[in-house]
Amino acid sequence: MLKIGDTIFFEKYGDFYQATVTEVQTIDGVTLYACTDNIWSIVDESEVLDESDKRVRKILAQTKDKMISLAEVRSWLKSYARNYYGSDEWSEFKFKDEDMITDLCYDMLYKN
Repeated sequence: MLKIGDTIFFEKYGDFYQATVTEVQTIDGVTLYACTDNIWSIVDESEVLDESDKRVRKILAQTKDKMISLAEVRSWLKSYARNYYGSDEWSEFKFKDEDMITDLCYDMLYKN
């Protein structure tokens, strides 16, 4: 159950929203959330979206920390770096995937 101050994600009339819970009420066994940010709305508990929704995951991915190993970082970069930098003529990392990976891993370990 969400509480006052929590972030809520929901969809109303086909539009996706992120807001802050300002009031919680349970009426006839149904929890209702009043929320405000750029909108004011009452959200039924059945309308609340969680991390199973891709839109919610995209937002949360920008705000959460996750412990990952440098091996996972290297693997990800080897898979995607050429796609990101290969077509950019201006990129200093063009065709230097290993240099980019080394620089990133070094900075992650030794710089604060």
